Amino acid sequence: MIQKLIKISQIFYSSIKSDDWNSINSCDVLLICHDNNRGHNYQNQAYAHLLDSMGDLLRQKNLRIITVAKPFSQLTGQLGYGNPLSFNQSFLWIALQSRLINIFQGQKKRLSWVKEKRKKLWLKILSIACPKVIIVIQPSSSLCQACHSLSIPVYDLQHGIITDQHSWYGQKYRKNTSPIDLPSGFLCWDGSSAKALKKWTTSKRISVDIIGNPWFQRFLVNDYQDFLVKETINKNLFLQNKKPTIIITLQWGMKKHFGQYVPNGVMPYALERTILKLGENYNWLIRLHPVQIRGSEFSTIEKYLAKTFGHIKTVEWEKSSEFPLPIILNLSDLHITYNSSTTIEAAWMNVSTGLLDPEIRPDGNRSQYYSHERNLKIAETVPLNDMDIENWIKLKLGNSKVNSIFTNYQLNLDDFINKIVMTVNNQSGYR
Repeated sequence: MIQKLIKISQIFYSSIKSDDWNSINSCDVLLICHDNNRGHNYQNQAYAHLLDSMGDLLRQKNLRIITVAKPFSQLTGQLGYGNPLSFNQSFLWIALQSRLINIFQGQKKRLSWVKEKRKKLWLKILSIACPKVIIVIQPSSSLCQACHSLSIPVYDLQHGIITDQHSWYGQKYRKNTSPIDLPSGFLCWDGSSAKALKKWTTSKRISVDIIGNPWFQRFLVNDYQDFLVKETINKNLFLQNKKPTIIITLQWGMKKHFGQYVPNGVMPYALERTILKLGENYNWLIRLHPVQIRGSEFSTIEKYLAKTFGHIKTVEWEKSSEFPLPIILNLSDLHITYNSSTTIEAAWMNVSTGLLDPEIRPDGNRSQYYSHERNLKIAETVPLNDMDIENWIKLKLGNSKVNSIFTNYQLNLDDFINKIVMTVNNQSGYR
């Protein structure tokens, strides 16, 4: 109940600021980003590591980039990199009106009314911005419909795991979805993600491009002109010893989605007890999810971590959550998580992952999660009890590091960027 009240208050707080989308300038590429995607801070602004990385690459090609914030984001204007524009008030007004529709005409009518109103709002925004291309994370059906009606390609940029069992990307969830409600294309990190999508996108004539992870590639491909990477690497690192280092990645909404196994909403009790038992034998880098940092869970999680682990000198969570993930993984010997997509990124940096989710088993609800990494033995399930977790840690630290499965898709990324440049240069737009 408290979390719900906090969320409602955040929605109304974010809507205090007047909409500024109607002052938008025309652009070549429109980025659409939510606060949840802004996991980094750069030049005193919240930086969306994936979308803003794409934006920076496109700016290098002298393209005009504008960012619009997804409702109900608060990191707009100077608070967000790219000075994202807001339409929270317009979105809230639709939501409030829909309540009346629901009372007098029922939920079915409300849902169709909301979808149509949101589509019309997007059409207004796009008619002013006149973008040639749109890049977003998980675009809504209303946005996709607006883009298709204006013949603007809209791309969904991968931000986490893509598998058949994922409700957004899985074949069984999307086989009956109309192409008009879906993006023009998907931008994937790797071949296994693309393979899962192609099971249903091909018949719908939706493109799937493998471009790698644009954020990770900035750190793995040394570019002396990348000032963000240079600035971050030059910061003082915080580990003052040579003890084995274990990164633990947390996930948002644990109590809601996985409360059966994680009743405290932060981490399984078995992992908590393991950290307390092994204590200062290891460095424990606990990394919060961007949604936890930006959202309503933060104070609760921070209090839990301070109360539970504050007395252990080698447990750290502030800088572990602040520094870019590639740098933290570079410091790490092992990775433990419930079922975070950091499993994929850890594998790129030859860091083995222990997966604690009991549903990642042959007959489980998430049996296909990280099957590629598990088949290569760079990730494996660990039973959810203290002794098994402890034994797994000791066994893995006693073995040599696994080989990285990172594939450099820089050429693919360059090709896609050039494809956008050609699209911008060749199109006169719909104006």
